Amino acid sequence: MLPVARLAAMTAAASVKVTPDVLVWAREHSAASLDEAVARTKHELAEVLDWEAGKADPPLTALRELANLYGVPLTVFMLDARPKVQPRPVDMRAFAGVTKPEPSLELAKALNRAAALQTLAHDLMEELGIPTTVTGPADQGDAEQLAATQRALVGVSLETQRKWKDERHALREWRAAIERRGVFVIQLSMKKAGSRKADVKAFSLSQQPPLIVLNQSDFVRSRVFSLIHEYAHVLLGTGAICLPGSGRRAMEQSPAVEVFCNRFAGAFLVPGDALKADALATQISKSRKAPDDATLEKLARRFHVSWAVVWYRLRHLDMISQAMFAKKWEDWDWYPMPGEGGGGMTHGERVMATYGTSLASLVLDASARNIVTTADVGQYLSFPAWRYADVETELSIRTAV
Repeated sequence: MLPVARLAAMTAAASVKVTPDVLVWAREHSAASLDEAVARTKHELAEVLDWEAGKADPPLTALRELANLYGVPLTVFMLDARPKVQPRPVDMRAFAGVTKPEPSLELAKALNRAAALQTLAHDLMEELGIPTTVTGPADQGDAEQLAATQRALVGVSLETQRKWKDERHALREWRAAIERRGVFVIQLSMKKAGSRKADVKAFSLSQQPPLIVLNQSDFVRSRVFSLIHEYAHVLLGTGAICLPGSGRRAMEQSPAVEVFCNRFAGAFLVPGDALKADALATQISKSRKAPDDATLEKLARRFHVSWAVVWYRLRHLDMISQAMFAKKWEDWDWYPMPGEGGGGMTHGERVMATYGTSLASLVLDASARNIVTTADVGQYLSFPAWRYADVETELSIRTAV
């Protein structure tokens, strides 16, 4: 059962008795520093040290700020001892040239937040009697065959895919399709402060119910590929922290599972039969020289993927030579093209963009059945409780048949 009553009791108090070691664990698990805790709570360093030493009780307002900073539920601070948490997914960044990768504050916070939401989804599904629908784990055999099988199960035709307006539309539709397979898909910021590029594109938690987290700071086309790449990890039961498709070095040095997931994602998004039947792809295949960027962009837009995906697919299907592939690859600037602008969002649209319709629907359904309160829903989905109706309306629009 969710600790709703204990949360209500804690909310009524001005300060809260917290086990000191839990405070220390939450900070260390999030990779946050004492200075960051001080800045976030606007309390003196001596006060924060007293809380962690058990010499003073922190005010509830400070605990709320720490929960947000650390990416943990507020209810964590009610525990009598450090929680037992699932091992974090394997960090694949070491194979992309990152030496001894350690979670940044942003990544650690996202990992903590994702793990908490996965636990919440598990508890609510159990309470509501909802079964897990994802099958697996799949065998790491033929990536092309698994991609074809899964694409048929997902139920998105090539004709439908080509009718999508742009890559943002594609991301939304692919996300909805993967969620229908029983996988929760959320988007969180994992961009390091002051960094131009994201050092993590996505990660997946393969425990039940499976959950995929996309970096909302990443380019849209990259997120489309990352979504399907992580879906392959879910099918294999090998959750991972990934920097998929980040360049030739990463592709060449990736472990077998990453190579498989990259191949799966490419075949899923750009089916071989469709590419071989495409007139422009055939034209590229018959040419003795590599296509210019405009031609490749035109082909990529037909599938709403990046240049790299279609270029790799052309090579995988032996439609271009290794020499042509390598020459074009080396000439590219490997910073992905930006997606199309999206504009401002309402509270409801922001909730759906961040947490997805599946998780939002699950939490609102639990609220309708009095399993969680309206205030809990706002906390879980990060919106003011008085905007509940707006979120409910947006969800009904998204899930309308």
